[in-house]
Amino acid sequence: LRYPERYNERDEFFKREQVNIAGTLMSFDEIEHGIIRSSKWKLGAGYIPKISPDHVRKLKVDSTDGRIHLALNCGAKSCPEIAVYESDKIDQQLDIVAKQYLKKTTKIKDNEIIVTPLMSWFRGDFGGKKGIKQDYLKNYGLVDNIDNVELEFGDYDWTLDLGNYTEI
Repeated sequence: LRYPERYNERDEFFKREQVNIAGTLMSFDEIEHGIIRSSKWKLGAGYIPKISPDHVRKLKVDSTDGRIHLALNCGAKSCPEIAVYESDKIDQQLDIVAKQYLKKTTKIKDNEIIVTPLMSWFRGDFGGKKGIKQDYLKNYGLVDNIDNVELEFGDYDWTLDLGNYTEI
């Protein structure tokens, strides 16, 4: 909010070490791809591991959870809404925001389902196309039948939007 012009160069914004975690300045990329995604390469669609520095490896989670992509907000218009999470309710809260975000962003037309491109960019974190259809679209009640359904990935609006908040 203080320096919105920093977002103009998004790639640099996410690479800049600007968040203090346990006394170490870290970038949003290190936090997301190193810690939250368990050291996955940013451009590897969730399939390619990345060697992370020691300070990141010490904090990384044991396994990835695709729902995190449906909860993280990077400040863009197409992002999931910002929410405050509680450690003892995180699993239920991630389910709530994942379902809300998917309902908002998924378009169904005949046998074609268009989902957020987040699911393409981090496909491996969602269990591939099969996982997206079964674990997210069917299990969250967006579709009844996933047989013969064509999965497509929509567009993303990177316009800065910082007022995107929900309570869970």
